[in-house]
Amino acid sequence: MAKFTYCTTLDMNMGYWTIPLCPESQIICTIILPWGKFSYTRLPMGLAPSPDVYQEKMSLLFIDLEEVRVYFDDILTLGFDSFEDHLLTLQEVLLA
Repeated sequence: MAKFTYCTTLDMNMGYWTIPLCPESQIICTIILPWGKFSYTRLPMGLAPSPDVYQEKMSLLFIDLEEVRVYFDDILTLGFDSFEDHLLTLQEVLLA
């Protein structure tokens, strides 16, 4: 990570909610409200395994990009050579 020339950081706002839950997990992630029951269909924030699940999905998504570092919902895109190469890497991240 040393000696990079360009750097872009992205925050995946509400990124946990992009991961769908299987039907078995939806049953486990049911909450009771005054007006009835609600089952999450997407990965909710606040559950103990949620950060691990999200980190694994993000790491696998960008495993082939050496210039990209992922920490939970933050993506760090580094540029070591030219600005044009950095923009190409950033484009790959945004299209993933």
